[in-house]
Amino acid sequence: MTTIAQLVEVHRLAVAGQEAGIARDAGNRVAKRWLRRSRFTDVVVLANATLTLGPYAAALHDLGAAQASTGQSRQALGTYERALHLYREAKDRAGEAATLGNVGLVYDGFGDRQQALTCYRQALAINQEVGNRVNEAATLCNIGALYNGLGERQKALTYHRQALTITQEEETAPAKQPS
Repeated sequence: MTTIAQLVEVHRLAVAGQEAGIARDAGNRVAKRWLRRSRFTDVVVLANATLTLGPYAAALHDLGAAQASTGQSRQALGTYERALHLYREAKDRAGEAATLGNVGLVYDGFGDRQQALTCYRQALAINQEVGNRVNEAATLCNIGALYNGLGERQKALTYHRQALTITQEEETAPAKQPS
């Protein structure tokens, strides 16, 4: 098993050697772990280093997540918009949906609930299209929370129940075998 320290060193060497593919892979793996551990400043440095090798949607997405988590919502929105453009250009629907969900969270934080709802609905449709049930449930929860914040408890409950159903189905489904 590769340790985080090893991946960080691989990333550093790949950036220094202008090996974009290796840097992107290692950087993406490290950033995902660091975001879960609230190492936001480290993610910013890592993503920016990766981006010196050219535009990369996943690095922008990770950078946006770090920015949003540290109160830099305006910067995060711009970063997410750049990632969204790249995901759409690459026809990466899963990346597009994840980014739309995060853009929705930023708008919700701004208090622009209508714009947040628009993003959430787009993300929901894409998650359903690509069959990403886990992210579909997360998006339904975000929509439910938005309606709850608006005082529309019945609508909120409807979305939360849908999310719960999906989560329960996913927990009881047999593990998917790698293809």
